[in-house]
Amino acid sequence: MEYTAIRPDRVIMEDAPQTITRGSTLIKIDDILHWDDDYSVRSIEFEGHMGTHETAYLTVPDEGGPHPLVVVFPILNDDGSVSEVVSKSLARRGFAVLRMQGYPLDLADASSVEELMDKFRYSITDARALARYVQGLPEIDAERFAVAGVSLGSLLSPAPRRN
Repeated sequence: MEYTAIRPDRVIMEDAPQTITRGSTLIKIDDILHWDDDYSVRSIEFEGHMGTHETAYLTVPDEGGPHPLVVVFPILNDDGSVSEVVSKSLARRGFAVLRMQGYPLDLADASSVEELMDKFRYSITDARALARYVQGLPEIDAERFAVAGVSLGSLLSPAPRRN
């Protein structure tokens, strides 16, 4: 699988609400406890390596900067609430966070192990390309970069650090 850079002319970055995942008890509790946080969220639409339109979210503290970047991978079958809370928590601590959505990994309906592995690879390749794109923004410190994940997302997290 070949890595290709994200084409800037095909990226749409727009302001988004601080809370993306509605209806989750976890998100409701986080919103109540941290209603006055000072960070901004932007949605990033881009063409993924599978040829599909994908969305990620960039959460950036409003104060200070440039901020170190942390890429966060989601949990398998996550509605987005866990990775969103992780992203908000990191933003409260001064990190810019690129929250990847990932490709659906329905283990029960997968036709083969190869199909699942391709989705893993594409998720990692998309994260690498999008992180490089985001590192060009003025509020991001391109020299400080980390990757994190929860559950299945933690299995994906070591891969983007390789050059």
